[in-house]
Amino acid sequence: MATINNNTTQQQQPDNFKHDTGGFRLSDYEANKAKQRLRDKGGMLSHKSSLKHSKKGRRIWIENPNFLNDSGFSVGTRYNIDTDDIKSYGCNTKTVFILKLDDNGKRKVTATMRRGKPRPIIDIQNTKVGLVFDNSVEFVNAKYVGNGTIIISEAS
Repeated sequence: MATINNNTTQQQQPDNFKHDTGGFRLSDYEANKAKQRLRDKGGMLSHKSSLKHSKKGRRIWIENPNFLNDSGFSVGTRYNIDTDDIKSYGCNTKTVFILKLDDNGKRKVTATMRRGKPRPIIDIQNTKVGLVFDNSVEFVNAKYVGNGTIIISEAS
């Protein structure tokens, strides 16, 4: 557990929980709600997202503040993307995308403002998306598996 000092109080938080959002900061209330949702779901979070077509190819767009914040992927957080061909992640597909939190990551969780509050967005659009998920795939499942890792696979 990591201790975080807030001018007046001290809180205990899991080491893999990101409270600072890189310029935007979750309120203590929002951070506590996120931790409670994670505990209520037994540490397993998932989000179903549509796989869109665009001029540049296939696109994975994840805009779900509860899922992303609870997984540690809040606004401004850096991460890397990789692919893996093994089924050890509990997915029924051969290839999955792996998003891993990394302070020096090449990608960054972006934001849009809704009602004056930043909403985290993960937008993955590159040639690998089209190679991994063929045109028959309409939905993907993003699953938080712990340790700052999200696995994206074909939704069943």
